[in-house]
Amino acid sequence: MLTATKAKVTLTLDPDLVAAVDAYAGNGMPRSRSATVEETLRQWRHQAAVQECEREIEDYYTSMTDEERADYEDGSEFASKAAKSVWEGDDTWEDTVEDKCTPPNSPAETRSGQS
Repeated sequence: MLTATKAKVTLTLDPDLVAAVDAYAGNGMPRSRSATVEETLRQWRHQAAVQECEREIEDYYTSMTDEERADYEDGSEFASKAAKSVWEGDDTWEDTVEDKCTPPNSPAETRSGQS
């Protein structure tokens, strides 16, 4: 694995932040200030990405029409029931799948004598 060259920077921090970095760096693991700051920045960057993803998901769901929301809720309920049945070893959900997924007057209904 190739190691990228790291950039050397100088930071000016409040003494309480330096104390916090030193406390974390010395917390049972030999870790430098640089490694501690780097780890903290990676966590911060990851958290920012998670928050952005959550914001995008929220925007998606709040932009749904009432009809889209109802369709989504129907699908979610169906998927939850199917997953629960599979998890519990109950195969009766397959009947529900056919009921939900077979259009009216389809060949499947005709073959099974339903009309």
